Amino acid sequence: MESKEGSKKIVNGFKKTAKYLRKPEGLKDIMQEATESFTEHLGEIKDQSKEYLGITKNLTAEQLGNLKSEGLDLQKIFKSKDFVYYKTDAIA
Repeated sequence: MESKEGSKKIVNGFKKTAKYLRKPEGLKDIMQEATESFTEHLGEIKDQSKEYLGITKNLTAEQLGNLKSEGLDLQKIFKSKDFVYYKTDAIA
């Protein structure tokens, strides 16, 4: 019996919400709350994005530096006529 009563309460809650949303002021209130919530968190999102962009930029610069160094090493190897063992920590 409790589950039927619980289900009825949930259905009644949905019905009340639906009636509230049919009213223009109800929808306006919800839109206003959503806008305020988004605006509050927009600064945080912007700050986190800048932080992650900075991290990504630094990692990319480091990786490009490594690639350039390895490329120069390979260039030296191919120009020389001696056999050279080339060791790298690259993961493919």
